[in-house]
Amino acid sequence: MCPLFKFFRSGLLLAFVLCLVSFGTTASDVESDFGESAMTVAAHPLAAEAGDIIISRGGNAVDAAVATAMALNVVEPHASGIGGGGFMLIYLAEEDEFITLDYQTQGPASLTPDMIIHDDPDPQERNRRRRVGHQASLIPGQLAGLEEALKKYGTMTWEEVLEPAIKLAEEGFPIGDDIHQAVMNNYDLILDNDAMREIFLYEDLPYERGDILKQPDLADTFHLIAEQGAEVFYEGEIAEKIAAEMEEKGGYITLEDLKNYEVIHREPVSTNYRGLDLFTMPPPSTGGLVLLQALNILEGYNLDEVDYTADIIPHLWTHAQRHANNNRLRFVADPDFVPQPIPIEGMLDKDYAEALRLQIRLKRRNPISSIEPEDFVDGNPAGNTTHFSVADGDGNIVSSTNTIVYFFGSKVAIEGTGIVMNNAMTSFWYVPDTLNEIQPGKRPRSNMAPTIVFRDEDPYLVLGSPASSRIPAAMGCLLINMVDQGLSLEEAMVQPRIHSIGATTQIEGGFPELTYERLERIGHNLTIRDELDLYFGGIHAIEFTEDGLLGVADPRRGGSAVGH
Repeated sequence: MCPLFKFFRSGLLLAFVLCLVSFGTTASDVESDFGESAMTVAAHPLAAEAGDIIISRGGNAVDAAVATAMALNVVEPHASGIGGGGFMLIYLAEEDEFITLDYQTQGPASLTPDMIIHDDPDPQERNRRRRVGHQASLIPGQLAGLEEALKKYGTMTWEEVLEPAIKLAEEGFPIGDDIHQAVMNNYDLILDNDAMREIFLYEDLPYERGDILKQPDLADTFHLIAEQGAEVFYEGEIAEKIAAEMEEKGGYITLEDLKNYEVIHREPVSTNYRGLDLFTMPPPSTGGLVLLQALNILEGYNLDEVDYTADIIPHLWTHAQRHANNNRLRFVADPDFVPQPIPIEGMLDKDYAEALRLQIRLKRRNPISSIEPEDFVDGNPAGNTTHFSVADGDGNIVSSTNTIVYFFGSKVAIEGTGIVMNNAMTSFWYVPDTLNEIQPGKRPRSNMAPTIVFRDEDPYLVLGSPASSRIPAAMGCLLINMVDQGLSLEEAMVQPRIHSIGATTQIEGGFPELTYERLERIGHNLTIRDELDLYFGGIHAIEFTEDGLLGVADPRRGGSAVGH
């Protein structure tokens, strides 16, 4: 007998049919567009337009993706850029091949845990130095990754794909609520760094919404990249500026570190969920593994028979996430640094998923005691990072997630370049002899999960999200609503989301009050957040339909879809 049928008979969900939810934002309010042949979806309308410009000039999805990423560096400089890193999943239609590029940030050669942990007696100051200042930055990888994609799988030159971003940096663009609020939230730290203050403040005060933000130094940097490629960043004039400032200000990145950085090609990880084939990033990116494991666990329940907004699906999704996150913390880090191979095949095994499923009690929240106590960390507090999705008329697809980690990263910009540096030191665990400990040459564990979904051997969905450890939670909620509940992409995008990694379950506003009451009654410790809360990310997705491409931008993050 199906476990959910037994659960119905228990009477605990007697009022299922009454548990319907109404949102302030409906599917009709979601930013979407339709394209007959191509689509770009990104966290800022001007970045999505940059991708479409390249498509209109004959570029493929990879060309458009690089243009979109560089434009995001200009119009969303608090979330991503060439001072950070990320991951890119590419599908090449003609070759029927997936390409996975790991251009995550990397620990400098001189880095040891002692540098961050033991050389300052004040724990608050030690923690601050992991988050703020030159010591918080690891070697950036984004530009190397974009060049790898462009040269091997694109059709255009740097000069061509950079044109939209250079124009945005030189001519400026109106400041929206996103940048304004990010500046306000980090005002004191921006004020402390001369280069940051010069870019993001006017007479030491934040720009107002609607003011035009120009970034001439970043435009000059982009001109150099257009002429010389990524080499100027890793060995040339820009590299020298980064290394000199790091040496002067006590950072760890050297000219040799930049010169030695390499993009890594990895094999995607995948599973089948109810007939859909999901392909996503492997370690050191962990969000994909969490997503796939959690969905494998859910696959044993008939979720199409129950209402998402009642308490059973949030209850099951919470436990599926916690099991998957437990494995992430126990087994997964940079695969080149773990003491034994990461058991990816075992974690994605369907029989293993069934064994985990049997541990879930339907009428009570159950603990998962094997999660290590030092890893009860929920990731970064804001909806940081960024994701974009691109598809072209030839069937090529790009799903890419990029970050400088916290908003405005380390709150450091390299003088004269316009480059905001990451604070990826926070992505390491700072206790020695743990799996994700700080080590030279190591890439910190990440939650990013750019994903491409196939149905019947054809592309079906492209998606990804920012939001640290909430990334797989948000993506799973969207997939449950589309695949199990039969909702459209727009409808699924506005359904409330659930995230659980430790003792507390974070749950979005928008569920019926009865759902919260019942979840608490069976033992869930809930933190109820606002409806459509930025905390739960910003999924930017493309659905392949019979008539063309539907692009949808998450209202939690804004952004835009531009069809071609």
